[in-house]
Amino acid sequence: MTEDKKDFFEERTLGEIKKLSADRVQNPRGLTARIRGLDPAHQSLEMQFEVRPSRFFKFASSSQDASRKVYKHGHYKPLQHPQTQAEAVASRRNPLSYRVRDLSFLAETPEENIETLGYSFRPVQGRDRRKRLVPFVWIMEAARIFAYTENETPGFTVQPYTDSKTASLEGGEVVVQVPSRREGHPKYHVKESHVAVKDNANKRAIVWSLSASPERSLEVPHSVYAIRYRRESDPEESAIFTFYPHHIAAHWATAKHFLEEKNNRTPWEMDPFAKPSRMLVDIYRRICNNVLVYDSHLKGVDKRRKPHIAEKSIMLARAIGVLGQDNTIFWDPKRDPKLKDYDWSIPGR
Repeated sequence: MTEDKKDFFEERTLGEIKKLSADRVQNPRGLTARIRGLDPAHQSLEMQFEVRPSRFFKFASSSQDASRKVYKHGHYKPLQHPQTQAEAVASRRNPLSYRVRDLSFLAETPEENIETLGYSFRPVQGRDRRKRLVPFVWIMEAARIFAYTENETPGFTVQPYTDSKTASLEGGEVVVQVPSRREGHPKYHVKESHVAVKDNANKRAIVWSLSASPERSLEVPHSVYAIRYRRESDPEESAIFTFYPHHIAAHWATAKHFLEEKNNRTPWEMDPFAKPSRMLVDIYRRICNNVLVYDSHLKGVDKRRKPHIAEKSIMLARAIGVLGQDNTIFWDPKRDPKLKDYDWSIPGR
């Protein structure tokens, strides 16, 4: 991680992982089982195979550029929710039911063939009809931010603006203060728009319009994640909205606020973001702290590096496919601790 990251967000460095006992694997089959089988305090897994789709290397200038293209243009499974406001209002389903159905293909796909990075959805009303992307990796990082904020700070500050008449039709606005992951940096003020807060039929249409600002997280450093962003005016970006960790964590804070302060379950039930299980968090911790990638595209003698965000998302998708949604991207209060109580420590430290 970068030097100014707070201790809570630290991970093993490349050098530290290299010092662990390495299991070098050339076959992508059984990747999830191998990750789960590691002794996280002493062992590492060196992937000597490619998880990124080969088509993204055709016009890439480097390995980093290929990862950027995968992240931006890779496969995000569209949720097959209603396509019009009227259809959505008439439906009786919540976002969870669409995820369960539409992500079931992961369990039906051979692990080594899974290349999905997350899922997507589109608004069914209003002017902003941009596709919304939810990368699996940012769900995990949102859970880490949520745990940090709940345990290491006074907590989230949530300011709802939901009393207007339009809130019943278009949703409310909520401003959430979210801590930075960097030392000495001020909190972010994340403004959520189109938050379903009223328990009426319109909530089933409002949920798909959810958005947040600032629209780009300022905490996706190029040096860490190897992503090169283009200008805001780039047409490539104009039709897509990506939810980043602070956006997702802010929404969970909003849902918690309405549930505890107002006994209102609507934001919780209309949450478009999958909540990870303890099992998936454990797998993700190992991906961050115990996994290396042998990258033949790198210059120099030592071609090992930590996984890029695109690779992390694909590895998470493979875990979801192998272990099932119930065990990975479904929070079960009878099985899992509260999100704030997940363990984010470095194994063995």
